[in-house]
Amino acid sequence: MKFLLVARRDLAAYLSSIQGYLIIALLVFLAGAAYNVFALGGGARYSADVLRDFFMGAGIATGFAAWLMSMRSLAEEKQTRTELVLLTSPIAAWEVVVGKWLAVMGMVSLFIVCTLHMPLMIFIHGKVSVAQVAVGYLGLWLYGGTVAAIGVFASSLVRSQVLAAVISGALVVFMVLLWLVAQIADGGFADIASYAAIWDKHFQPFQKGLLGVNHIFYYVSVTGLFLLLATRSHERRSWQ
Repeated sequence: MKFLLVARRDLAAYLSSIQGYLIIALLVFLAGAAYNVFALGGGARYSADVLRDFFMGAGIATGFAAWLMSMRSLAEEKQTRTELVLLTSPIAAWEVVVGKWLAVMGMVSLFIVCTLHMPLMIFIHGKVSVAQVAVGYLGLWLYGGTVAAIGVFASSLVRSQVLAAVISGALVVFMVLLWLVAQIADGGFADIASYAAIWDKHFQPFQKGLLGVNHIFYYVSVTGLFLLLATRSHERRSWQ
């Protein structure tokens, strides 16, 4: 359970810094503005459509939260030269990586909680089920977890937080845009690109309140893959 010690240490660092709160406040503001303009604006609409549009905007904001929070995870250790402490401590590489990821997810979860008031407004004049809202928030958390894992992996590769942000951002954008590749490709490659796309096929069902085990499996497996890659990268540095 040593990964919990790493998670607690990093989460305490996030919570003691004003930067994390500023990022969350800015993203909540932007998500709220988008919610008012695109989801609530434009006259009378079905509650399900309003909820779907909310989760689309909240999903984009959640991705940004995970991206911005994760870029410092391992890269900062290299910049501040505290990486040697982790490499020589009796903590396995996977525990370091998982702990870092959990700390990022702690901040992502804090952001997600701060958006709860928005879909609850639908209950005042509209009608949606609690299950629809819960499924949508599960999708937010899974998507955020995958983006956070990509960010931790990118952070394990380089010393610079800015470069880690560029690499992880490029990877996320590439995986989002794979659905465009699926539109123009043929045969089996189109199916692979469609399945690998991080947003289109797998997140949209959560927006609509549809729970699918295959979509949960996708996010969990991709998250696990990038955490495994980050672990291998961290182990490689311990051998050098």
